[in-house]
Amino acid sequence: MSFKENFERGEKESLDYDDSAFYYFCLAMLFIVLVPLTYYVLIKPVLYGEMSINYHLKNCRCSICVKRMVERQAIYRFNWINTAYVGKFLAIAFLWFLCYQCF
Repeated sequence: MSFKENFERGEKESLDYDDSAFYYFCLAMLFIVLVPLTYYVLIKPVLYGEMSINYHLKNCRCSICVKRMVERQAIYRFNWINTAYVGKFLAIAFLWFLCYQCF
C-alpha cells in the first residue's frame, strides 16, 4: 500500500457527509448569525421603536409635557420604517432563503 492510497477514498465508499459538508457548515454559520441579526435589526425596532424616545428630557408630567410626549410618540411610532430598514429586511430575507435552501 502506497502513501497516496492511504488518503484516497475508494470508488465503492461514498460518504454523504463528505459530499454535503459545505451545506452543513453553511447552515450552521447562517443560524449562528441570522437568529441574533434578525432580532436586533428587524424585530427589536418594531417592538421597541418608541422606547428610543428619551422620556426623561423635560418630562415633569404636567399637562403640557404629557401632551408633548403623546405627540412625540405619534411622530416616532413608525420612524423605523425607512429605506435602510427595507434594505436590511430584504438582505436578511435573502439570507433566510439561503438557510432554507441549505436545509
